[in-house]
Amino acid sequence: MSAPPTPVPLTPGWPHCGHGADPAHDPIGCRGVHTPGSTACLAHLADADRAAHLAGLTSGSDVDLRGTPLTRSLLNQVLDAVRDPATGNPHFGSAYFAEATFRENVRFNGARFTGPAWFHGARFTGQARFREVQFHDAVWFTEAQFSKSVWFSGTRFMKDAWFDGTRFVEDAAFDMAQFTEDAHFDRAEFSGPAGFRETRFSENAWFSEAEFAVNTATACGVTVGGVARWSDCVTNR
Repeated sequence: MSAPPTPVPLTPGWPHCGHGADPAHDPIGCRGVHTPGSTACLAHLADADRAAHLAGLTSGSDVDLRGTPLTRSLLNQVLDAVRDPATGNPHFGSAYFAEATFRENVRFNGARFTGPAWFHGARFTGQARFREVQFHDAVWFTEAQFSKSVWFSGTRFMKDAWFDGTRFVEDAAFDMAQFTEDAHFDRAEFSGPAGFRETRFSENAWFSEAEFAVNTATACGVTVGGVARWSDCVTNR
């Protein structure tokens, strides 16, 4: 029996960079969204063009980096471009990071997102720190993958937060996080320790069909103001 054909990757739903495309092996190439005024993504812009684009960002700017491969250095340049001089912390308006790839350890600590934040399908290959971040609008981490440890300790989710289908390969810390509206963790996979110490869910918390590694979930002092649904959760042994 012949081997099944290799699946053809789907073309992104946005105008994409295409850097490195090869008709035989990689017909799509880089999936990063076009930087305004260019056909390249931020990662593949010429240095002068990248510097000019970043110089046009200010505290509270909207950022669109869908599908973009982000090194720690490039992400830090973006964080610096939107840094609020009054607080010293990054301040995003709407943030589009869907399907972006974060290739090294990243730190969003203390950042503020005043518009919706999309991290749907993003890939974090290094550690990810979102400590004490403020999400003022809805945030989506659906189908994202964290290959190393991730921290959301002390983070405030002021609108709905979506982690449906998110995969946490190592530690996932939500200790002392606050969810003001609904929190969605349906079908999330926690392969390493999951920490929810003193986490506060003011409304509903959904964990239907979530999967936890055995003896690794800590939920001391959790507060739930609405419905907590844990139906069909799986604990691996």
